[in-house]
Amino acid sequence: MKYYKRLKIWKSSNVTFNPETCEAHSYKWWLFVAKVKNKVVFNNYRYSVSTEKHQSKVEWLLAQLGVKIDFYAEFPRGIDRPQSAIDLYKNRIESLQELIDTPRSHEKKNLERKSEQESLKIKIKEIQKLFKL
Repeated sequence: MKYYKRLKIWKSSNVTFNPETCEAHSYKWWLFVAKVKNKVVFNNYRYSVSTEKHQSKVEWLLAQLGVKIDFYAEFPRGIDRPQSAIDLYKNRIESLQELIDTPRSHEKKNLERKSEQESLKIKIKEIQKLFKL
């Protein structure tokens, strides 16, 4: 990514990072890095192949600039829509529960699924706390 002094932003094809606001956008609308309550939040939802490349570029840039990412989560509709992350995680919890409830499902695999459910519940609580939902 190249820094543009006049614009005061880092930019590459269809991805920008503003170091003053600590915001990164893909295709000028999809917000995937933002500061929330003084914490740098990184959206690691893989929206598309191109936005995945944008995320990779900005994550590398943040490391080079010494910016620590405080919180990772998947926000399908962007960080500015935190409810989308909660909905995604709730759907995953339900899907895992369906697999657990399947007859003849393996006990060892179900323990892994239950552990993943707990991790997702913690992630939901962190998002709710961070965004006051």
